[in-house]
Amino acid sequence: DVAKMVEWKQGIVGKLTGGVGGLLKNHKVDTFEGSARVTAPGKVEVTGQDGKKQTIDAKNIVVAVGSTPIEIPGFAFDGEHVWSSTEALSPKKIPERMLVIGGGYIGLELGLVYHNLGSEIRVIEFMDRVLPGMEGELSKEMGRSLKKKKIPVHLGAKAVGYEKTKAGLVV
Repeated sequence: DVAKMVEWKQGIVGKLTGGVGGLLKNHKVDTFEGSARVTAPGKVEVTGQDGKKQTIDAKNIVVAVGSTPIEIPGFAFDGEHVWSSTEALSPKKIPERMLVIGGGYIGLELGLVYHNLGSEIRVIEFMDRVLPGMEGELSKEMGRSLKKKKIPVHLGAKAVGYEKTKAGLVV
């Protein structure tokens, strides 16, 4: 049941983020949300979501960054046919087939999750190996693992766009 799985995941995320917030509060750590830049030693300028800027003096600075998925040209996220990692972490249903564009750790991790949930997975990677930014032996081992799981990996391949056809999507 996909809805229960997503609800369970959201509950855990809520507990973890709430727990971290509670720890910070208990240790009298002030938190600020927004984008920030260090302007001088011990000084941080924070721009809040409302656009207001404030300068904060601090002896210690902890930066907790989030991530923003990067769109690949020709593959605008639409939440239906083209997912970012955000949509992949909260699916409405498990797709029959999924193409993972990019053989980095996030795409491979999510691809393997969907493989284990029953989706047929394929991976396209522009470089000559998966996990191209990682140590070579790790990359080789991941390649062997994907082969063992019968997940096709197309190396040295560049996805430039897709089109909808009667048969489905063609990349």
